[in-house]
Amino acid sequence: HHANEDELRASIRENIERGVDAIKLYAGINLPLLRAGVEEAKAAGMFVLAHLNDTSSVDAARAGLDEIEHFSRCDVGWKEGTREEDDFLIDIFLEHHTVMNPTLGVWDRLGRCMEHLFLYDRRREWVHPELLEIWDSIPYRRSESKPRLRFQAAMPNLKRFLLHCHEKGVTIAAGTDAPFVLIPGFSFHDELAFYVDAGLKPIDALRAATTTNAKVLNLYHEIGRL
Repeated sequence: HHANEDELRASIRENIERGVDAIKLYAGINLPLLRAGVEEAKAAGMFVLAHLNDTSSVDAARAGLDEIEHFSRCDVGWKEGTREEDDFLIDIFLEHHTVMNPTLGVWDRLGRCMEHLFLYDRRREWVHPELLEIWDSIPYRRSESKPRLRFQAAMPNLKRFLLHCHEKGVTIAAGTDAPFVLIPGFSFHDELAFYVDAGLKPIDALRAATTTNAKVLNLYHEIGRL
């Protein structure tokens, strides 16, 4: 977290000098700081993405943010919104060419982290023991049920919003998150399954993972497409 615009801009310049590929703005950033961060990063030709909390997705898109992670602050997507409410937000994303990286898997896993199913997932053998310890002590396992149930209740709505975004032509990238109860590699396959469960055709889920991701990462002309 940066106290002021000058500190934020200096941090972005420092990271760019170190050779980063993109700039990510994190949850606590307010709208004035987000605008400054986007301006500073884009002046250097950087791709800018964000996990939003203190700034709405509407304001972030209008400020020129390139990509939103986790459907963060896509508020209508987290509740039983109408098609008209979805379309209002989606049209803003389309107008500003805002990419969505839904990472549905992280919300599903955080919501269901108390389920014994994950204790018996054979894929855990691929996870480092220190990471397993983090998972076993994750706050969502120790807290009251309300946060977990919020994520569980949100999943059908997030899937609905994902499908509407896709149907209207929003660019949907495919990603996961770390280290929240997600098994590297395998969880990416799980994410694509969530896309299909939401109503995307399997070929469109595969395109999100390959062609679309290559374009979003500006690697399309280097690595081609499947």
